[in-house]
Amino acid sequence: MRRKPSHADRRQLEAHLLAAGRKKLVRLAIQHADQLSGLAKAVRLAHQIEDQRWKL
Repeated sequence: MRRKPSHADRRQLEAHLLAAGRKKLVRLAIQHADQLSGLAKAVRLAHQIEDQRWKL
């Protein structure tokens, strides 16, 4: 992981994955694809519910 100052706000740091970190993240995502898919569905549903709340 590499940290660098944000161009938008110098008070913030950005974290960037290096090549080895990206490879590990891809491997983990593949291993847990079913769980990630279920989580994505839950997040979409939560957003839909929140959007409906604001329309009331």
